[in-house]
Amino acid sequence: MMSRNAAPSLDQLEKLVSYLENKPWLAMGHARTANARIRSRQAWSEITTALNSDGSGCMKTSEQ
Repeated sequence: MMSRNAAPSLDQLEKLVSYLENKPWLAMGHARTANARIRSRQAWSEITTALNSDGSGCMKTSEQ
């Protein structure tokens, strides 16, 4: 069972928005080259770990 809750907490949403504001290239989703796709996967994995360790809201994988 992956999810504690179906919806993200307000704290998780604020962290995600802040993260994407600091990495607009990730929010745009334009990963056309192999290096860009690797960089994008690493960034999503990083934010996923941070959001899941928050302890509130839902837990997701970086693919979700």
